[in-house]
Amino acid sequence: MFVRWKRQPVGRRCLPWSTNERVLYAALFESQHVGGKLRQRMVRCLAAIRGGQLIYPTSLTRFWLDVDCTLTDLRLDDDERLMLEARIAGVLPRPNPTGVEHQRIEAGALTTAIAAMCTRRGKRRHPTVETVAKELPDPVASAS
Repeated sequence: MFVRWKRQPVGRRCLPWSTNERVLYAALFESQHVGGKLRQRMVRCLAAIRGGQLIYPTSLTRFWLDVDCTLTDLRLDDDERLMLEARIAGVLPRPNPTGVEHQRIEAGALTTAIAAMCTRRGKRRHPTVETVAKELPDPVASAS
């Protein structure tokens, strides 16, 4: 068995994405002799990732989780599994766990900031005369 990489364009349903963006697939193939000739048969697609997502550690983590689940489903022996994982890691290495955690923290901070902006939406940005007057001390009360 061996791993073959395939690139295909993103489907038309995903219009927000770049028109020339590609999806990278890791597929598992095996060689068979059919009619005296060597043929290659696809066993299973291991995982896929968009080309624009290759720089994000969380996307790579998701890719590797798919690879691990698929290889577990195939019930390969340990040596063959390690060999396949090494071949995949040669093209797309496993992400650094600290980089993944750092990106999760940044995403959480961004989500919190967006939520805070949404709660203030529709409210006046500048104080009105009435709100300023309420904050000032009452001159009659202070004179007594």
